[in-house]
Amino acid sequence: MRWTPIGFRSRKLNDTERRYTAQEKEMTAVVHYLRTWRHYLLGSQLVVKTENVATSYFES
Repeated sequence: MRWTPIGFRSRKLNDTERRYTAQEKEMTAVVHYLRTWRHYLLGSQLVVKTENVATSYFES
């Protein structure tokens, strides 16, 4: 299966978020992305690919 990004999004971290660990920053980005693209993702299965090993074990 070939993976294709559906979009890209970024934003600056606030003062509190800058003090987060790498794992927390990565999950903050995932949550931000999911909120941004929510209307496209509702009702679909979703796989989140990440390079951070610690966040790759997150399941919900």
